[in-house]
Amino acid sequence: MVTTLLSSPVFVALAIGVAALLNYALAAVALRDESRQHLLERARATSPGPMVALVRRFGMPAVVAWLSFFVDGTTRQVVAGGYLVMQVAALAMNIDSAMRVRALLRPGLAEGRLVVSREYEYRSMAARSVGMAAFCGAVALLFWSLAFAAGCVFLFSAAIGWYRRAHQAARKSPA
Repeated sequence: MVTTLLSSPVFVALAIGVAALLNYALAAVALRDESRQHLLERARATSPGPMVALVRRFGMPAVVAWLSFFVDGTTRQVVAGGYLVMQVAALAMNIDSAMRVRALLRPGLAEGRLVVSREYEYRSMAARSVGMAAFCGAVALLFWSLAFAAGCVFLFSAAIGWYRRAHQAARKSPA
C-alpha cells in the first residue's frame, strides 16, 4: 500500500495535504480546549500573525507536495514519503495533545495550577519526536522502507531542533 501511494505523485500530494489539514484541525481543537481549562498554564510566547501561522502550517507541505511531481520514484519515496511519515507522526502527537488537554476539562481531576516553562515544552516535544523517530526507524528496518527511514531522520532532526530551542530557552529564563 505504501509503495502504491508513493508511486503516484497525485496520491502522495493529496495524502500530504490531508495530513497537514488534519494536523491543523487537531492543533486548533487542542488550543481551544486548552483555553477552557484552568489547571495547566503555559509560559507566554509571542504569537505570530495569522498569515505567518498559515505559512508555517502549510508552506512546507505545499512545497513537498509540489516537488513530488518533478522527482523520480526513489527521490519521491525519500523526500515526499519521509515527509508524509513525519506528518502522520505529528498527527499522532497532536491526537495525544488533544486528548490530554481534553482530560483536563473534567471537573475534580486535579487541584491547583501548574505553569510550565518554554524550556519544558521544547524538551517535551523533543522527547516525543525521539520516540516517534525510534518507532519509524524500527518500521524502516522491519519492512525495509525508505519512506520510514527518511521519516526517522526527519523526526530525529526535529528533535535536535527542539532540544536546541530548549537549551536557548534555559539560557534566557531567569534562574
